Amino acid sequence: MPASRRPRRWPWVLSVLGVLLVIAGWWIDRQLEPNRLTATVLREAGESLQLNLRFEGQPDYALKPEPRLLIPNLSVSGADGVVFLSAKRAEISLPWSTLTGDEPVITRIELDQPVLALPGLRRWLATRPEAPFELPTLNKGLAVSDGTVTDDGYAINKLDLDLPRLKTGEPASVEAQGRFAQGETTVDFQLELGAETPGLASDFTVQGSGQLLQQPEPLNFQLRSNGRYISDDAGFSVDARELKFDGASPLPNIAGKGKLAVSEQTRLDFDGLLLEWPKTWPALPEPLATNSKNLPVRISYAGKPDFSDPVSLLVTREPTTLQASLRVGDLQQWLAATDGSPLPPINGTLSTPSLEFDGVKLLGVEVEISDGNASAAPP
Repeated sequence: MPASRRPRRWPWVLSVLGVLLVIAGWWIDRQLEPNRLTATVLREAGESLQLNLRFEGQPDYALKPEPRLLIPNLSVSGADGVVFLSAKRAEISLPWSTLTGDEPVITRIELDQPVLALPGLRRWLATRPEAPFELPTLNKGLAVSDGTVTDDGYAINKLDLDLPRLKTGEPASVEAQGRFAQGETTVDFQLELGAETPGLASDFTVQGSGQLLQQPEPLNFQLRSNGRYISDDAGFSVDARELKFDGASPLPNIAGKGKLAVSEQTRLDFDGLLLEWPKTWPALPEPLATNSKNLPVRISYAGKPDFSDPVSLLVTREPTTLQASLRVGDLQQWLAATDGSPLPPINGTLSTPSLEFDGVKLLGVEVEISDGNASAAPP
């Protein structure tokens, strides 16, 4: 008799299993429901980083070929509540190994119309505990579309960026284009940058082109450089072992080497050659006019990061020497003017054994150059 009753238990067992499967499916569906899943992931990430990460709209996710989260209208703020990063759309892909506790690796990040405010980012970084710098691993890189970066005094707009791969110990390359704006200066640019050992210090290469947007027409330029950069507690510095800039007149054509250091004060030093005298610059007197190619030139600056302080210039063609100072803003206004002074807005001294004007030869000449429209440099 007991044996005859045993088969009747199977319908009950199957029913219980069915109910358990339904409950499990409901629980998994609730946990993986896009809004709930996205909120959970952002909350856990925010707690670990001391950030407030939010979104607006309907998120989505996919699990094949690997987990991928699509977040609409993402915003990121620090403890002060001020948003310093936002994006109309963010897509983040992770390998399964990262989710199971292996090495923290991100497959790819894509950001549409992101806006990054560097002052807010710096405020958040200042609240983080000190720790050794670790370069994130992006197996399939980073893509930015129509981005914006803002800082005190300047902005980069219309930024498109493509970083195919990033990993410690491997070279990295970036293609970027956008528009740089600072005060009255607006420059469209396209750049290809390479880092031998990406991180806080590396040898680098850069080549690019662009336009200085001004009236009556934009001025084209090309840039090529290589050297080494360092980012540390003192700031950011670049040692360009080779620097070549080719610009449409009145922009100069120069080649040489230079150093740039950016911290509380910006310092710039360039030592090289003015390859040729720009056609739209004021004509040189003799004998300089017939010997104006490859003029040795030194440019130096120490002042505010917006380059509003005077720039020093030293041009030599032994035994002739020109020592001068100018302000970038005054020079830009002079370049854009169509009916202004024929002399550039500089203050300086020209010393030469002889000068010739209209057939008149002067010996032992020292000339002080001053444009009344130029902002005076400090003594």
